[in-house]
Amino acid sequence: MKKFVLIVALVLTTLKIFSIKIGVYDNPPYVKNENEGIIVELLDYIEENYNIDIEIVMGTQPGLIEKLKSGEIDAITPLGETEQRKKYGVFNNTYFFTEWGVAYTKENLNISTFQELEGKTIAVMDTDIYYEGEFGIKNITDNFGIEVYFIEYDSYREALNSVEEGVNDVAVVNRLYDVSGYNNLKRSNILFSPLVYKILFRKDLPEVQSIVNTFDKALTDLLTQNDSFYYEILDRYTVSQQTVLPDSFVRNLIIFLTILFLVILGLYLLIVYMRKTIKRKTKESNQLNKKLFQMIDLVSKIGSEEIEIDEFYSDLLNGTIEIIDEAENGSISLFDHDKWIYLTSYGHDKEKLMSMELKKDYRLPVNGTEIFTFEEVFDIDQKLMPEEVRKNFEKNTVPFKQMMVSRVKINENTSMDFSIEIPEDSDKEFSDESKIIFNSLVSLSKSFMSNKINFDTARNAYFNFAKKLSTVAEEFDDETGEHIHRVGELSAFIAEKLGMTQSYIKDIREFAPLHDIGKIFIPKEILKKPGKLSPNEWKIVKKHTSFSYKLLGEDEYFKMALNISLYHHEKYRGGGYPFNVEGDKIPLEAQIVSIVDVYDALRSKRAYKPSFTHEKALNIILNGDKRTKPEDFNPKVLEVFKNYSDEIKELYDKF
Repeated sequence: MKKFVLIVALVLTTLKIFSIKIGVYDNPPYVKNENEGIIVELLDYIEENYNIDIEIVMGTQPGLIEKLKSGEIDAITPLGETEQRKKYGVFNNTYFFTEWGVAYTKENLNISTFQELEGKTIAVMDTDIYYEGEFGIKNITDNFGIEVYFIEYDSYREALNSVEEGVNDVAVVNRLYDVSGYNNLKRSNILFSPLVYKILFRKDLPEVQSIVNTFDKALTDLLTQNDSFYYEILDRYTVSQQTVLPDSFVRNLIIFLTILFLVILGLYLLIVYMRKTIKRKTKESNQLNKKLFQMIDLVSKIGSEEIEIDEFYSDLLNGTIEIIDEAENGSISLFDHDKWIYLTSYGHDKEKLMSMELKKDYRLPVNGTEIFTFEEVFDIDQKLMPEEVRKNFEKNTVPFKQMMVSRVKINENTSMDFSIEIPEDSDKEFSDESKIIFNSLVSLSKSFMSNKINFDTARNAYFNFAKKLSTVAEEFDDETGEHIHRVGELSAFIAEKLGMTQSYIKDIREFAPLHDIGKIFIPKEILKKPGKLSPNEWKIVKKHTSFSYKLLGEDEYFKMALNISLYHHEKYRGGGYPFNVEGDKIPLEAQIVSIVDVYDALRSKRAYKPSFTHEKALNIILNGDKRTKPEDFNPKVLEVFKNYSDEIKELYDKF
């Protein structure tokens, strides 16, 4: 009986919990082939020690992704986590490694910045996260307006081969990719898109969460034990590559390794060091990644037309305090002519500071970037501020140990102060590294304000011109005087309820009044004819939509105005003019103005009809009559009109 129990126990220990096909692709040192590589050996170890039957399938990353979607394999590794990939798969929680993207160039090319990629052909692996991920090279070059040409390949090796052979200028691979077999490649200083490698499991895999948990447990066990198999193979594969450190270090290391009598001692010390510090380095790397993402996010907002000044500077200040470890409080101020205005603050009484009436003469004497103690600032404030203002100012701010402040000039009448502070009870001081980072962030603040001022100046000039054009239309056809202004306000109201951006709402408010600007090219005797128009006269009137192109068609900034004036007589179901298009081929702004124009015309008195009540006009729009059908309008716009009819009536009655 005892022998039987023993045999059963032995059989049970050899049974596999489940079987799984995992796809891997050429990515040395992680994957060299089906039998070699860090990840391949890790999977072999997990198979042997966690009772899992793992079949490794070699392929290309794009091909494996298609096989995962079709169910031919169950998982892929290594992959970075993206929202797109999560649509068809489930990532495990514990990651293998932290990685970055790096650019390799032809030997005769000297490229050290993204701007120097202008006009170059870049070889990339199709589906690679360093190519089309959120922080991949495609989005980075697009955001910076750098024109490059991407050539897609099935693997990193094919991409590198194309540069080696002179077909392309640059290849993008991961930081640790083994390029030892190439002679005509040079590693650039371009490093980007930090991420972590995980396993992507097929979403419809039976018991997928249980499988994910099993792999997470195995990886956690390996990562948390300093003498585990994970660190053994990591040492074995990465010591010879040195984690793609600078070229000079790699060359020195190669020389060092040729001195055989020091190899044993050096290898031993390196392994001990890596085992003790890898967790600390991983933590530091994650912190660096976070700071890098914050910097990228702030840079991406500089050219945005949508973000408001207070929102940007609040994000900038909060991000600065997170990035610079010593800082815990801070503020950003604007000096406009003789006024001192707080844009935002952190750690101080923001609302009270922003409400104070301060003069430019009260500010600190700052030249470039300087560091002050609290006592120094207090003494200066006593000299520059009236006593009552100074006491009120002190109530709304908190004391500090050190304040780093930088002043930047925007134009002749405008400048800014950007300051961050170390709390008075802290033992920290601003480091040289923090000063460099701070000055970079100050430059961002200046760039944003300069762009904003220039953009707003141009925007206001266009808006003023639009108002003058509206006045021309009003004077030309006095029946539509109040009509064109009502159309602007009602259109902006509907755009807001549709959830459009503030910039879009502002534009449609200013440009909707130009919807009939083409009528200035229609003879007045036709426009003001008291009776019914002849077919030929009506044909001429309908041309007012096309005539608007004469005024608006050559300027990109008037694109919305042109869309409105050209398309506001089109119908959602088709049958409108001048193009007889339908549905979403009609620009949304024109669809909004279309329903507003009809409503306003129904409410207004005309030579050929009396004015209708709000209720009657609404009934015609929602239910139709001989001339108008609800199918003429975008259903979403029609729904807003229905749900907010009371507010629309109030807006109309204000004019």
